[in-house]
Amino acid sequence: MTQKKAEQFPEYTWQQLEGKVTPEVLFAPKTGGDATCTWSSMHPRIVRYLLRNVVGKLWIDHLTLVAAVLSAHLRDVQTVHLTIRSLHTRFSAIFPSLGLETVDAWKPDLHLPSYLRGEIIPSDSQTTRQLFLKRYTSATKQVCNWLDTLPEAEKQSYRRFVLPLVNPLLIEKVSKQKEVKQLQQEHRKAETEAVVPQFAALRAEAHFRYNRLVRLRRAYQQALEKVLPDHANLPLEFSYDEGDPPVERLHFKLWDRRSFVLAPQHVVLYGTTTRESATDGWHQFSQERNEVFLEFVGRNI
Repeated sequence: MTQKKAEQFPEYTWQQLEGKVTPEVLFAPKTGGDATCTWSSMHPRIVRYLLRNVVGKLWIDHLTLVAAVLSAHLRDVQTVHLTIRSLHTRFSAIFPSLGLETVDAWKPDLHLPSYLRGEIIPSDSQTTRQLFLKRYTSATKQVCNWLDTLPEAEKQSYRRFVLPLVNPLLIEKVSKQKEVKQLQQEHRKAETEAVVPQFAALRAEAHFRYNRLVRLRRAYQQALEKVLPDHANLPLEFSYDEGDPPVERLHFKLWDRRSFVLAPQHVVLYGTTTRESATDGWHQFSQERNEVFLEFVGRNI
């Protein structure tokens, strides 16, 4: 994420999570909250999402830790954002459906198969289910790897904020990623097959429009060559005949800033100061800024 985009969320800072997230999570070692400041901090966009959506939820500490670990390990902002958003939105639906009242009650080896089979939240598509599985698996693996780097005493302290891993054998058994991928391929194939019969006509139309624009640009360039160095002959009218033999005539007019503002039909559109600047060639009407532009007037068939 560029610095320019980071500046879109200047009012969201890590410190705003104080009092809303358990201190151990907020200042976790080897994350953006680490007092040594040697790790990448969390992007304001992620802080904003947590503050607006996750604060007050059962999993606020767990998702904040996920975001902090992923950010510290240089995952791009979009990846971190999509991960915590996916986990939050699915938890918000799954926990009530299963009657879970604490995060400790969440047992992925027990509950994920029911969700992936569509036994709960049947309105979720297979793509949504597989994305949740993919992002949950990736996030929990990275956080567990982070946990393994801590001293034993800190491991015990932070283990309660770490979402449990999914049994890899279970993932292989219940995952329908191959089925989803096949459906996506079939969908793309159907879309392609719908376009193929029209391809020749589409290509011919594209060539026709491109060539028309080339001819129009040529006529425009020829008209530009007639403009005097001081623009004294503006506005300059010209026409362009399309087709051979011609089937329509397009009418255009070349202006510059000064001639457009000072044209009698445009006087009522501009104030006295603007018209005076145009007359004297000041400010935006100076010679270096007094560029020529094109107006389409109409056509005859």
